[in-house]
Amino acid sequence: MPRYGFNGELTEMKIFLLFIMRHIPDPIALDEMGEATLIDDNMNYFLFCQGVEELANSGLLLVEKDSKGRDVYTLSPRGFETLLPVERALPVALRRAGQENALRVLSRMRLQSRVKTEVWMREGEHMVRLALTDGLDPILRIEVVCGSREKASQMCKYFSENAETIFDGVMKTLLPGDAP
Repeated sequence: MPRYGFNGELTEMKIFLLFIMRHIPDPIALDEMGEATLIDDNMNYFLFCQGVEELANSGLLLVEKDSKGRDVYTLSPRGFETLLPVERALPVALRRAGQENALRVLSRMRLQSRVKTEVWMREGEHMVRLALTDGLDPILRIEVVCGSREKASQMCKYFSENAETIFDGVMKTLLPGDAP
């Protein structure tokens, strides 16, 4: 991991967590928050978890359950107000790297929320439904007969990781010479 000037203190970790959360307006799970936050050699997971817990207990981060029953976090208005006067205490390189990382994680989260996969049985065969949506309606939907549950799971995983590339490939195949 690179060094961005993080000093390894809990107070700085909490300020940085609030800073990251300011750039991620969607509810975010702890593992995704960790991915966005833990970017400096001086950062560690235990300090990160302690910071999240203290910010949540003080009401600077809001905690709720998502549709999968996981705790997800958002920045509270009070957290935003607390951050504004102190965020400049963070090193510039750390802020820049944190903002870029937060936007990358947010972009991936939003894409993942637009990808839908489903496995079911029909007349004794494993079926897979793969869809890429615009947020509401599908822009690509594929239903495939699979040889086994394992193959169906593999197909869902691959589609989830490559939905935009698959969409582009389908469009290039169906409309040769036209850009999607």
